[in-house]
Amino acid sequence: NTAATSATVKPWLDRTGINWTNQVQVGQESDESTVTLTNRGNTPLPLKAIAVTGPFKQTNTCPTELKVGQACTVTVVFAPTQDGNATGTLTFTTADGAEPAHVVTLAGEGVANAAPVIQEPSGLPLKGTVGKELTLKVDFTDADLADTHTARVFWGDGNPPVEVDVEQRAGGGTVTATKTFGAA
Repeated sequence: NTAATSATVKPWLDRTGINWTNQVQVGQESDESTVTLTNRGNTPLPLKAIAVTGPFKQTNTCPTELKVGQACTVTVVFAPTQDGNATGTLTFTTADGAEPAHVVTLAGEGVANAAPVIQEPSGLPLKGTVGKELTLKVDFTDADLADTHTARVFWGDGNPPVEVDVEQRAGGGTVTATKTFGAA
């Protein structure tokens, strides 16, 4: 005489961890990732708090009480504040003072913004003629294709740096500065 049985256990969370495999630039946000919580119990599930730790942000569609069989979705993004690996958690707190019933681990890598690289202009040193306009054009590259730029030029004439024109291109651009020097 033997008896056998099998059961299928369905988890309350559709995932227990999120790892952003692509690096995310410091100051930017990753693509969204979602986590679904389903009440697989026999009674309504109180949701006292849904929170993230670390450099992550969340928004959700969860009610304060999740009915039996009901599901809600949390959207999470990675928003690094510094260069390097980062970890955190998404926590569903279900009762006052109780340990969280459900935790999702979060991980990603932030990468610092690459500095633009100035291309040395040819024909240096440049020399101007008193009373005639001098135009300086300097190209630069930038590995961060979506960056925008501003530039200031210090002419060395005792005046503070001045804002100059920047022609933006994906991956860099050209800075153009014009000045007419007076007699010394």
